[in-house]
Amino acid sequence: SGGGGAVAPQPWSRGFGNGTPPILPSSNEDVHALCVDDSGFVVVAGGRQGAFDLGDGLIAQDSSTGPWLGVLEPSRGLARGHWSGSGSGTEEILGVAVDGAGDIYGTGYTASETDFSFAGQTAVDSDGMRQPFVFKIKRSDGSIAWFKMLQVSGASSTFAITVDRPRGRVIVVGDLNGPATLDGVAAGTGNSEVLLLALDATTGAKVSLAKLAANGVSEARTVTMMGTDLLVGGRFMGTLGTLNARGYDGFVARLAGDDYHLRWLRQVGGSGDDTVAAVAADPAGTTAFAAGKLVASAQTDDLVMIPGFGRADGFVLRLDGDGRTSYGWAIGGAKDDGATGVSLGASGELFVAGYYEGDLRYDDLVGEPAQGGRDVFILTAMQDGTSPMLHRLGGASVEGGLFAPPNEHRDLRMAAHPAGGVVLSGTYEGPFALPGQMALPYTSGLDFFVTLLLAVP
Repeated sequence: SGGGGAVAPQPWSRGFGNGTPPILPSSNEDVHALCVDDSGFVVVAGGRQGAFDLGDGLIAQDSSTGPWLGVLEPSRGLARGHWSGSGSGTEEILGVAVDGAGDIYGTGYTASETDFSFAGQTAVDSDGMRQPFVFKIKRSDGSIAWFKMLQVSGASSTFAITVDRPRGRVIVVGDLNGPATLDGVAAGTGNSEVLLLALDATTGAKVSLAKLAANGVSEARTVTMMGTDLLVGGRFMGTLGTLNARGYDGFVARLAGDDYHLRWLRQVGGSGDDTVAAVAADPAGTTAFAAGKLVASAQTDDLVMIPGFGRADGFVLRLDGDGRTSYGWAIGGAKDDGATGVSLGASGELFVAGYYEGDLRYDDLVGEPAQGGRDVFILTAMQDGTSPMLHRLGGASVEGGLFAPPNEHRDLRMAAHPAGGVVLSGTYEGPFALPGQMALPYTSGLDFFVTLLLAVP
């Protein structure tokens, strides 16, 4: 299903993992990617270590590692199909997207020492180095329309994907470290630079491979459409274009035209390591938002200060269509916090999601302290910054709550729902409860949740 108008369902929450009946041996399941199609079907994907069940059959039957992807129907979040793969190293899907027909696109990386497979498609081994892959699944019959592996001489990844519907293209972003080939043909080269790869959505053939000029280490972590342009976010060390960073700084870029040339570039950073983890834009292309993590405090290169509350905080930026910063605010408290998702509602709402420990603040608002080791926050406001509210989701014990690995920005995802509200996904360790729900099933290791919130409590 896909491509039709979304009917407003009831809110729901689902927990998945080795605690999902039938109970399986201890395993870890990570969810790194989330999107919602035009009909409200939810696509989630990530990596696994062992077997688990989405509810429509086992994903793998052994202790191998591999990427996985599942589709959940709109009304109750029940599984309506899944795809999986395996290898001998770490293999994960980090980004998913859908087109108007409901077809699914995904991207991630493999670091397998042996041949790597996904949904019946086999790629050569990567000698243990991260190598990007991209694929398309036809929703009409669940078949793989195409599967591509970008072979690079140095470890490289693609972290996010979007569909450029006006041009019939798929855009993947990440980092490029060395000469690359696609379908056996030279595709370009890079030196730890921001990668932007455009593929034909029908065939998977390369349209273009572009980079942002850099001297140092840089990577794109997130991408979305901004009108008919692209909005890209990530982080860089050294120089990016005309910008200079102290440590890692975050960036937001708008790329225009059929060749995706740079229209503007905005920097946010301070003396610590800062990153942009998520971006969103209105369909008209007049307003953009970025969310991420800052250390202590940060400033944009057009001199908007963002004072923090503690060691590390989340932040949200609003920019106009020409890249000028309208406002920037920190979200967090005295400990290690960060924002990982930003979405826009159909009625002018702004949603920002992230994780926090201890206290929670935004401007002069004070939120509910974290009850578990690490809880989820959602900031709701109007897009002009008015009427802000802070909300907590999470467990009630030190053991429960959100689990954040070293790459925290990959742990919690958020996407706008076409009928209103947002869908959230994340990984948890220990008892974990969501609004109006009993504690989600949990046994051991890492499990993940997906929840539809039509009205943030």
